[in-house]
Amino acid sequence: MAGKSSPSPFGDNNAISSETSSIAPHSRHGSEGTGTTPRHRDSGEKEKHQYRSYRLIGEYEQPWIKDKRMKKTRYNNLIVYIFMFIGFGVAGYICFSATQSVPKHDYCLILDETFKTLDPNIWNHEVQVDGYGTGSFDWTTSSPENSFVDAEGLHIVPTLTNQSTPITNEQISNGFTVNLTADGSCTSTTPFNCVIRSNNTLGYTIPPVRSARLNTKGKKTIRYGKVEITAKMPAGDWLWPALWLVPQDDVYGGWPRSGEIDIAEVRGNSPSYPLGGRDTYTSTIHW
Repeated sequence: MAGKSSPSPFGDNNAISSETSSIAPHSRHGSEGTGTTPRHRDSGEKEKHQYRSYRLIGEYEQPWIKDKRMKKTRYNNLIVYIFMFIGFGVAGYICFSATQSVPKHDYCLILDETFKTLDPNIWNHEVQVDGYGTGSFDWTTSSPENSFVDAEGLHIVPTLTNQSTPITNEQISNGFTVNLTADGSCTSTTPFNCVIRSNNTLGYTIPPVRSARLNTKGKKTIRYGKVEITAKMPAGDWLWPALWLVPQDDVYGGWPRSGEIDIAEVRGNSPSYPLGGRDTYTSTIHW
């Protein structure tokens, strides 16, 4: 309303009125006459503010309580909350019923391996030079340098080809042949997986790393069940340890046509590696 000002929550009304009255007589152009000099914030003087609450105290009108439209809104909200509660209850019942309907099988233990030894009646070494179809740089061997058992269990350790064999760096790049069929060590029936000749021109290189890959093919198999593995993954750039389930019989053709279940795969790179380092594990089903 005109002629009436509201109280300020941040200061003393009397001080504001006094200051206003002392400033009013002066000219906007800076009169030289006597008078009170107004205080400015940049003078360094701190003003004290007192907070005043605008909360209503005592009895006051609440017209919305008597508004019939608001009562309808409250009923509508109540209906929504009731249906939400019913929905959560039904969803919980469905989830509980689904868990109860899952058959509880009596599992038959097929293999309990603690790797006190590397039992040849259970484990096979895959000896190949093909990179296992993924272009990996390793030549898998049965050498005890690449796989061995000690008090801590099974260890799979990569070694450099030029340090663990007489093959030189120049031979890795050009003019040398590795023939695993000739010495009878190759575990594949495909010549491509057993023989390689390095050739700079064609881009063929002997795998610069030797490692190990083991399986239980033909010795221990399961069709349905569960697998529990305790494994410690290595740290190191471009290491790629993997735990797989592969078919006993290649019914639909060679890998990967007959399927594959990757239990866990992980890079050995630092966690800062953009595509995920050793802090990121992946599992995949191929069919």
